[in-house]
Amino acid sequence: MSITPTSKRWAVDNGNCSYAASMIKPKELSNTPTSKRRVVDNGPQPPPPLPEEFKSAILKMAGRKSTSPETLVIQKGLFETDLSEGHNRISIPVSKISENFLSEEEKEFLCRRDESKKMNFKEVKIIEPSLEWEKARLSRWDMAKGKGKTSSTYVIKGTWRYIVDRNRLRVGDVVQLWAFRIEDELCFALVKLPDQNPRQACCFIF
Repeated sequence: MSITPTSKRWAVDNGNCSYAASMIKPKELSNTPTSKRRVVDNGPQPPPPLPEEFKSAILKMAGRKSTSPETLVIQKGLFETDLSEGHNRISIPVSKISENFLSEEEKEFLCRRDESKKMNFKEVKIIEPSLEWEKARLSRWDMAKGKGKTSSTYVIKGTWRYIVDRNRLRVGDVVQLWAFRIEDELCFALVKLPDQNPRQACCFIF
């Protein structure tokens, strides 16, 4: 999706969209009763490097086009909300991001709303744990927390529920999200780390 100039200036300060209209207010959030969240392990530290089979998949996807170095965006354990069909998204809290993966222009674009007042999104490609790739959407949510505080999260959505189903992702699975570019196109690679508990371990046969 192209980035269209706008008359409003949207600043990104400390990772937050400064324009108030970009924030999700408390009344806009789901009123579903909250429950205690399962404690989820976020995986080994330091995070393991990107597996060689994913590097090969990136080169295959790029063909003759140039690629950028891969950047680890986040390593996290999956929660129920990352996997439910109703949510259909994986959350990437800004406060948990390992390395910046967006240009300033992309950050400002994701802070803006379109003509229908919906938050902008960016079309991206994502290499799945199965090494197949899928198109998805990258968006940003800024949620007002009261007392002037804001919780900011990027999400990958759109076709996310299909990625979950095809790769048999489960609550507690530890995944890494890596960002890379094919020329100027932003892409991701989703890596499922081996289960640390051999009694529950599962694997993919490629």
